[in-house]
Amino acid sequence: MGLSGYLLLTTAAGVGLAFQAVINARLSAALGNPIWATVVQVLVGLLLLIVVVGATRQPLPALAGASRLPWWIWTGGMLGAAYVLTMIVATRPINNIALMLATVIVGQTLAALLIDHYGWFGLAVHRLSPSRRSRTRCAAALAGAPAPRHRAWARSAAPARGSRPSAPRAPST
Repeated sequence: MGLSGYLLLTTAAGVGLAFQAVINARLSAALGNPIWATVVQVLVGLLLLIVVVGATRQPLPALAGASRLPWWIWTGGMLGAAYVLTMIVATRPINNIALMLATVIVGQTLAALLIDHYGWFGLAVHRLSPSRRSRTRCAAALAGAPAPRHRAWARSAAPARGSRPSAPRAPST
């Protein structure tokens, strides 16, 4: 797969994150607990990965040198679970998936700038230049800016006076 294929794949992953946040928040409401919703989400993901490993006949990894790996190599799963739990807990109070994911992107960008600047985790060093800093400020400002509202969208999204907003419907299949 070429670079454009990988960029398309990561764009699709980003689309999935928007759906995942809402779906997991609904799961949390159904189960009555965000931690159990996170456990279920992680288990379902694990089941999918087991099926993929079996279907693609992946060999078992070599674990002989695992004890010599750096400590941080094992934190990816914890960070993933913490991310999912955070999104589940924050979806309802923020109640704006675009804003919530924009703040995630700001956090990712700031962390990526530090990782690049210092070459953490064995990556090449890419110093934070003035132009890079300026582009980052612009992106952060755009992420924090309120989205323009079109009158038709505002009317269709707002509940009628005196009524309670209904729960969003699942996409039809």
